[in-house]
Amino acid sequence: MAEEKVLPFMEHKALAARQGTPRWALFQQMLRKIFRPDSWRKLLRGEANVRGAVQVLAKDKEGDTRERQRKTSRRDILAALTGFKGIIHFIYGTRDPEAAGSRAFFTDWCHSQHIACDVHTVDGAPHNYYTAKWTAEVIARTAMWILTTDE
Repeated sequence: MAEEKVLPFMEHKALAARQGTPRWALFQQMLRKIFRPDSWRKLLRGEANVRGAVQVLAKDKEGDTRERQRKTSRRDILAALTGFKGIIHFIYGTRDPEAAGSRAFFTDWCHSQHIACDVHTVDGAPHNYYTAKWTAEVIARTAMWILTTDE
């Protein structure tokens, strides 16, 4: 039987999915944010993702059925990338708890496969880049990468 590779940030997914984050805990976290001056500044500058916050409270943490199937896919990403001749563009948020392990894993793997990679970080961003500022930075960095990368 072939050994199944589990990427470093996926090891805890099954446990996290079973435990979840109780809605009450999410609601309390949102309430705390409501009373922080920084939250109001972000809201007034148009950087707060109110719709995203409401969706977090309204839906399952792992998303709808289609999203869960995509996240738990048995697709072998590493096998699909083996032999890739282009440059892989990685962007990580500095406040994403999965970023350090993911970055180390993928950059080491890319080097071992002789695949070029370009790595950037978005200062202060968590995993989902939920503010307009962070989203704009991801878009700008990606656009610049596309425009400056040779085919």
